[in-house]
Amino acid sequence: MRPPPRAVVDEGVRDRTHHIAAAALAGFCHARSAEAQTSPSLHPPWIGSAPPPRPADPQATATAPETPAPTPAPSTGEVTGSIRLDVDYWGPQLAVTANHPLGNAFEFSHRIAVMPASPPAREGSLLGSSLTYNAGINWTVGPLVVSPQLGFSWDASGQNTGSMSLSPQLYLTYDRGKAYAELWLWYAFNEMFAPGVQDWFYLRALAMYRVSSRVAVGPEVEFDMPTTQSGNSTPALNRMPTGVVTQVDIGAHMNLLLFAAYDLAHASDNDGFTGRLSWWYSW
Repeated sequence: MRPPPRAVVDEGVRDRTHHIAAAALAGFCHARSAEAQTSPSLHPPWIGSAPPPRPADPQATATAPETPAPTPAPSTGEVTGSIRLDVDYWGPQLAVTANHPLGNAFEFSHRIAVMPASPPAREGSLLGSSLTYNAGINWTVGPLVVSPQLGFSWDASGQNTGSMSLSPQLYLTYDRGKAYAELWLWYAFNEMFAPGVQDWFYLRALAMYRVSSRVAVGPEVEFDMPTTQSGNSTPALNRMPTGVVTQVDIGAHMNLLLFAAYDLAHASDNDGFTGRLSWWYSW
């Protein structure tokens, strides 16, 4: 049998080649279409936005302690106190105070003070040269601290007729925001230890406003007077210094206080300018 002409063979090969190529192209296009539906995008999905958070370490997550909810700090129960030095017309006065917590809002407070070993500048003044011990309770009610105390004084120099004194005392302290106030009330029983020596009453009141983080300023008034008669002496106002008090916070635990005043009880004798410089350290 004679083979077909060459032209016929070439035509058949060409047809079969076209069919194979067309089938291959269709299959490739179908495969690309399926891949486009199932494959992820070429660019990460966070392009143009914040990247997704890094997966947490399972071990770290399992062992990391849970942060507790904030709770009020419990009382440390530590003893607090202060050292205070006052210099005024009575002379230098050094006092050391300690406060022992009793639980809740109460403290046991006691103080020992040393007064100058010389007569006070004004005769009949309450303090004189003595060693004083006070003891009492601090009761905290919100911003108010109420401190009733009982003091006992002994004249260490022996220069004063009344060598001992018993004095109930009350201190009120208010501290809230930028406002601060103090009220001191003393009554000294002298006559019970030395007949003829006058009993005395003393008051100190001050209020300050904090004008900056370290400075507070305000008015202050004091007065003391005898309450019993001694010989020809009749009870009369002894002192009434009135003026401005300024407190400066030197550090976290140290303060300086300056009281500049005029004694209204001695305004007529041109001896009215007075004051006090106080320094104390608290812990």
